[in-house]
Amino acid sequence: MSIDKIKKFLAFLSCVSYAIIVLIVLPLCIYEKNRDHSSKVEAWFIGGIFVMATLPVSMYGIIKHALHYSKPHLQKYIIRILFMVPIYALNSWIVLKFPQTSIYLDTIRECYEAFSIYNFMMYLINFLKHEVPDFEIIKYSKKNIKWLCCLPPCENGVSVLDKCKFGVLQYTLIRVITSFIAYVSEIFKVYNEGEIDFRFSWSYVAIANNFSQMIAMFCLILFYTVFRSELSPLKPIRQYLCIKFVVFVTFWQSILIAILTKFGIISTNQWPYFPTIIDTVNGLQDFLICVEMFIASIAHIIAFPVTPYLIDERLNWLSNIANAANVSDLSYEVKSHYDHFYGKVKSALRKGRSCETVANSIEEANEYTRLVVDSQETYGIQSQIEIESEDLIVEI
Repeated sequence: MSIDKIKKFLAFLSCVSYAIIVLIVLPLCIYEKNRDHSSKVEAWFIGGIFVMATLPVSMYGIIKHALHYSKPHLQKYIIRILFMVPIYALNSWIVLKFPQTSIYLDTIRECYEAFSIYNFMMYLINFLKHEVPDFEIIKYSKKNIKWLCCLPPCENGVSVLDKCKFGVLQYTLIRVITSFIAYVSEIFKVYNEGEIDFRFSWSYVAIANNFSQMIAMFCLILFYTVFRSELSPLKPIRQYLCIKFVVFVTFWQSILIAILTKFGIISTNQWPYFPTIIDTVNGLQDFLICVEMFIASIAHIIAFPVTPYLIDERLNWLSNIANAANVSDLSYEVKSHYDHFYGKVKSALRKGRSCETVANSIEEANEYTRLVVDSQETYGIQSQIEIESEDLIVEI
């Protein structure tokens, strides 16, 4: 069987599988809507229509990259980024129907958001390493790069690359930590998601995530600014805007809805889908994400086209997706940055102890010198007394 026939068969099989899923899920959604006429189910039903439109678009891009897996060092990260949209859409749709699962599913979604930003950074770095000739020379040729007004400039491009990679990686780690805090807070009923109230932990978690996310986004912009000419064939601006759009609708949008609800600009009277303030904040956020992910799925297909990779076709596309799901590179990056950071701290501590030892040695030497001088002065006085005593005896 030729490759074209196998490709057509896989496309046909995917379409049939999705059609079967829709034929099963859609009647169930209609039944649920007719059984329960509440406005919340109507919101869930409308959101489900957009989710079912999002999934085939996203899966098309993922499968196309998996079939044309000609550059694994780039496409591994592209597939991971493309998975962000269906994960967000399905997560929001399920939580819209079952709000009690939000603390578990939203934790996964938020961690994957940070993971996607890390993957975009590694996608850019790998493009420079593998696709730009003489990049090892280029990164050393960039000198005295100003990156923050209050800090000294970076020595060269290598320093910028390390700082930017660490700045993005910290967001991945912070997201995991804050998600764990959110989970524990929810167990003890002190989380109160979506409400700005500093008696509960959600406000503090949101501030920490916001600050960490701003650092990560700043590092991405700095990295692009320094290596703009080398990254130009990749056209990373539209890709960055796609990721920024998803980040905005998942984080900044939730903050904006919480603020508007806090000041009464958004109320339950305006949004009859959701009966209480907390339901309004969380439900409106999940409903909007279901709609917005359909737009994001189309934008991601345009931003990450498969055209540059139409060099080779690999029929074992499932193993290629499995390869993209292997996150051992993330654990390696975390370990290498930990070793690097720990080495610097250890060196600084060793240097501090060395300076302290030198200072103590100097102090001991000074103390010894003072003792010697005091002894010499004492010995001189005693000698003078003895000489005077001898002179007195001679006179007598």
